[in-house]
Amino acid sequence: MATLSATMDLPVTSFTVRDARTLTLALVAAWQSGVSREDLALLIDDLTADVVDHATAEASIVLELTLADELLRVGLADGSAVRPAADDVTHVDSWALAHRWGDEPYRGGHRIWFELRPPVPAIEDLAVSAGDTSPP
Repeated sequence: MATLSATMDLPVTSFTVRDARTLTLALVAAWQSGVSREDLALLIDDLTADVVDHATAEASIVLELTLADELLRVGLADGSAVRPAADDVTHVDSWALAHRWGDEPYRGGHRIWFELRPPVPAIEDLAVSAGDTSPP
């Protein structure tokens, strides 16, 4: 499978969380990714809200999405030299939905990111998709 990627600059406004969610969900749907849309929406909302709280009002943030081998990586970066609060969000329940997450330096600022994989099908789902119609 080819690697798909997109990068968008988002202004920091009262609509940034909504815009990041809308753009992310639309793009991932167009890419026909198998990740859970509900999990992705929760994660992108939490990530964006954390970054917006950290960013200055005159700044913009960079939203990056990459899909490779069913692994979706979503990152948000700002130009602040202050390290983002990745260590401070471990209490947020939605971060448990991510396969992995963290933060790293990015162009003089920092980027916080998460990775999400499609859900693993249940054994019952595998049997049905293989044509097994016998009762469990």
